[in-house]
Amino acid sequence: MAAGIGYRVLPHTADTRIEAWAPARAGCLEAAVRALVSTFADVTGAEATDSIEESFAESTDEDLLVAVLEEVIYLVEVVGVVPVTVDLVDEKAGRLAGSFAVAPLEVVEIWGPAPKAIALSDLVFGERDNEWRCLVTIDV
Repeated sequence: MAAGIGYRVLPHTADTRIEAWAPARAGCLEAAVRALVSTFADVTGAEATDSIEESFAESTDEDLLVAVLEEVIYLVEVVGVVPVTVDLVDEKAGRLAGSFAVAPLEVVEIWGPAPKAIALSDLVFGERDNEWRCLVTIDV
C-alpha cells in the first residue's frame, strides 16, 4: 500500500466494522475493499485468474462506498470469486470506474464468515483535512 493509505478491522459486538483511509476518494475505496476481504479471506499469494470491470455512478459518496463493497459481496456469493487486487479511478461527475482482479474462492484461504451485507447505520465516508476516511459495519 502507498503511504497514507491503510485500513483496520475494528471490534464490533455481532458484526465486523472496518475503517479505511487514503489521500484520494478512489484510494480510500480500494483500501475499504482490501479491509473487507481481509475479514474473511487471505489472498496473499493468490493469483488472479480474471478481471472484472465495473463502473459506479451513485449520487452520494456514502452510496458509492456501499455500492463498491456490495459488489465485493456479490462477487463472493454469486460469482464464487474474491478480489485479490482492486484498481479504482475517479471519473467526471463523481463517477468511479475500475477493475477487480479476482481468484476463485477455492484457491484462497477462507478464515472467517463471508460478509452478507453492508449496514447503512453508522456509515461514514468523506474528506477532511486532505484525507478520505470511511467507517462501515459489515453484516456477517
